[in-house]
Amino acid sequence: DALTAELRSFLDAVRTGRTPEVDGRQALAALELADRVVRSVAAHAWDGTAEGPTGPHVATRAPLRRAG
Repeated sequence: DALTAELRSFLDAVRTGRTPEVDGRQALAALELADRVVRSVAAHAWDGTAEGPTGPHVATRAPLRRAG
């Protein structure tokens, strides 16, 4: 898997003294992005239906009433 390959690459860089494929700044940026994604998903109010609207900004509509 990708994580195992990345860890192996990092260990190889440590053992051989070469530059890692992913440096500390890139790793931090990836972690910050992942954190933003997780927080966004956690804050999203899903309604659980495939047909209906989803999300916290969907306006609910009251049923229409006939005049008279």
